[in-house]
Amino acid sequence: MDNNAKFNEIKAAIVEAMKNPDTMEASMGDVLKTLEADYTAYETFIDKYENAEKRIRDLQDTNHKLFLAQTGEPDQQEEETQEAATGIEVINEFMEKIKKMSE
Repeated sequence: MDNNAKFNEIKAAIVEAMKNPDTMEASMGDVLKTLEADYTAYETFIDKYENAEKRIRDLQDTNHKLFLAQTGEPDQQEEETQEAATGIEVINEFMEKIKKMSE
């Protein structure tokens, strides 16, 4: 049953209960049971969804760490990127690397 049909079913039950105030209390008991079942199902869904989100984040973190372990240390790469020189410093660093490679 889709959500709209379920809503219309509950709405119809409430309207019907309101038509006869003498039996309203008994009629509303069934409506409350239906609402309680739906709310419980909703809460269960939300709990499963939150657990799945947490597991996905944990798996993403683990995969990220495994990837970094295979490709090298991220701290070294970040330091090199942050310490990047500009202008004449770049040329000097390049020349130093060439000298080291030729030795």
